[in-house]
Amino acid sequence: MVELSERLKTPILTTELERSWAAVRATMENDGIDVLLMQNNNDHMGGYTKYFTDLPATNGYPRTVVFPRDDLMSVVGQGPHGMDREVPPEGDGALRGTKRALTTPSYASATYTRDYDPELAAKTLEPYAGGTIGLVGTYQMSFAMVDYLKRGRFSNSKFVEASDLVDRIKVIKSAEELERIRATAALQDAAMEAAFEPGMKDSDVAAVALQASHDMGSEQGIYLCGSAPCEDDTHELIGAQVLRTMKPTAFLINIARGGVVDEIALLEILRESGIAGAALDTFVDEPLLGDHPFWRMENVIVTPHLGGFNDAYVSQALPSFETKLRLFLDGAPERMINVVEH
Repeated sequence: MVELSERLKTPILTTELERSWAAVRATMENDGIDVLLMQNNNDHMGGYTKYFTDLPATNGYPRTVVFPRDDLMSVVGQGPHGMDREVPPEGDGALRGTKRALTTPSYASATYTRDYDPELAAKTLEPYAGGTIGLVGTYQMSFAMVDYLKRGRFSNSKFVEASDLVDRIKVIKSAEELERIRATAALQDAAMEAAFEPGMKDSDVAAVALQASHDMGSEQGIYLCGSAPCEDDTHELIGAQVLRTMKPTAFLINIARGGVVDEIALLEILRESGIAGAALDTFVDEPLLGDHPFWRMENVIVTPHLGGFNDAYVSQALPSFETKLRLFLDGAPERMINVVEH
């Protein structure tokens, strides 16, 4: 195995993962199940995708795992359209026991993306069409996923509830897992103790608990991404106070507008190695001056305000632009949507 990535803040030993995989596959063989399918969009409850991959689903983004009885698993997650890469047998530092990693930009709040994840899951499930597919954590799996599969290529497959199959194995904890559970419980107790004060609003309790958790080594909050407009109430929203609550292993990604991040405070904390690095797409002054320190910092990636573009941008944006242009030319600007006041 290759050296594990720091994305895995407290990784489970690979031998422990292999023990779990082997136990699940043996039970699948006994129950006549060809492949398991699971999906989570957070790691608060259930955590099936984390149990199999050691990577949590976070931020509401779906993470789908296809776990065959006779082959390495495949993982579908948040990312650009069309990425489908082979993972080396020894792993890539983050994914272990995985054959393929696929990505798509799907969002639960954007209904038109409902088939994005199922389409990729179907690609990896293709060898098992007509076989028995075990569904794990159906309460957390999207309706769109199972509906897409049952209506299409897998209409002749047998779908069975397999959560209990996994739970019977998952509930048996190794010494390593018990240690993690105790540490997590202690962290939660300490965070709640730090957060609760009489008269505090719910939002304040959540913020204090989150910061306390970060300070004590929580896996959450490795990346901080800004994508807000720069207005009076968001000017330097990410300033020295926010930056200093981040871990030394954390990264800042700014695809918002110049001014949302306090560039002087960011420059200072980067020089101190207070955070691991930053990827910056926008700046107070654009283009970024040629002698700006950001250009010379090895832990900073600078891009020329193109974070909103991808290979599909033109095909996605032009129909919207065409509709608005026709409304404008027809003298019906009031029918436009997403109008920005200026």
